[in-house]
Amino acid sequence: MDKKRMLMFSLFVVSLVFISGTVYAFSFSSVYSALFGPVLSVFDTPDTVAVINTAYLDKQKYMPGEQMIVTAAVSDVDYVTAYIETDVGVDVVSMVLVTGTKKEGTWQVAWTLHDTQTKEYFAKIVAVSESGIEVEKVLSWFDPIVSHSWNEITDIPAGFADGTDDGGGVWTESGSDIYYDGGNVGIGMTTPGDVKLNVSGNISITGFGNGVLFPDGSVQTSAVTSNSDWPLGSYCILSAGGCPVGFTSGFIYFDTEDNNNADRMSGSHGTSTMSGTGIVIYFCCK
Repeated sequence: MDKKRMLMFSLFVVSLVFISGTVYAFSFSSVYSALFGPVLSVFDTPDTVAVINTAYLDKQKYMPGEQMIVTAAVSDVDYVTAYIETDVGVDVVSMVLVTGTKKEGTWQVAWTLHDTQTKEYFAKIVAVSESGIEVEKVLSWFDPIVSHSWNEITDIPAGFADGTDDGGGVWTESGSDIYYDGGNVGIGMTTPGDVKLNVSGNISITGFGNGVLFPDGSVQTSAVTSNSDWPLGSYCILSAGGCPVGFTSGFIYFDTEDNNNADRMSGSHGTSTMSGTGIVIYFCCK
């Protein structure tokens, strides 16, 4: 029976009740429910539930000041909101429908990273249907590069996740530190060899007083000549006032006591000396 015929039948039954003189003990609400309940149930609209088909970030690792692009493909939705975690709270940003419709479309928002440290964070996407029913997906991301290399959707029932790192990957986190003790690291290459760090390219060191720390505890902060700059090998150099670390001092003496040649001696170099009786040349060897 279609909707129109069912409605006409119910009205007909009500008319018969009032036309007949028989009186029965029943309430109006029970008559209403019995007669119109089946009819009204036909017109009930079931609640719609949004579906987040896919959700992702434009990359996995971010630094403060960079933009994070959050994208979600959602069906049967009224609006979509992103809840992005920071160290000072959670930023709530409305996502915008960029393609398609609310029935089937893609939502997106750009958010600038701020107030983060070296650890894992979460971005929760909440989709609300026209019936007011919420569904959510939670994405994980990092600041800066840490142990994980994956980017996937994770279902979390309520709130943001809490806990410790699962130990995955070759890097290990300890407080604000991260380390890798299982091998060698190559940057700009695939074969670092037998050294702990091998870089193909330039290395930049900034900040006053910062430099390269050597095993003996010394720090080289500039490219000026120092003991570490001397080339390998065995040789001697003239001394200009002491020898560098790692060199042995020495001298050569020439006897010039013949006064007939006194006027022929001239010149000087560093700590070397010349006099009427002799010449002393100081040098450093390694």
